[in-house]
Amino acid sequence: MAWTRQVDRQEKVREDAEKLAVYAQGALIHAFREDPHHRFEVVDQPDADTVILEAALTEIIPSKVGLNTLCYAPFVGTAVRIFRGMKHRSTVAFEARMRDGATGRIIAQFADREAEKAAVLNVKDVTWYGHAESIIAEWAQQFVRIANRKEGKAVRDSKPFHLKPW
Repeated sequence: MAWTRQVDRQEKVREDAEKLAVYAQGALIHAFREDPHHRFEVVDQPDADTVILEAALTEIIPSKVGLNTLCYAPFVGTAVRIFRGMKHRSTVAFEARMRDGATGRIIAQFADREAEKAAVLNVKDVTWYGHAESIIAEWAQQFVRIANRKEGKAVRDSKPFHLKPW
């Protein structure tokens, strides 16, 4: 993320990444604990009946707060939005694997990368990691839906836009 050197945030990037990792872990735990089906239980110590989820955030591209703020400026906002396009969007990616708690054998691997959702107005545009946190929370909910799905049933992906500004 070479651009961070230009905005004096380089020293904060590692700290921010660690905070997002803690947020991701909390979002997954919360999603499973709040699941009304309670098909899975989050435990601290694995045993033979446990599936171990190992996940890592592999890419975090923060919002371009200054550029995004200009998108809402009178007269220049439309031009900035066109310039910003798809290239300057906040993204986050993860890789994960699941292990059998008894054998330690890998039973599944998966990864995803998502970009911020399109919106007419979005408060997250003026925060460094608001979009990343929303994506992570959505992944946690999707993971619970996948874990609870019936065999042969697909889980729908989320929409690429949202209407709520927060």
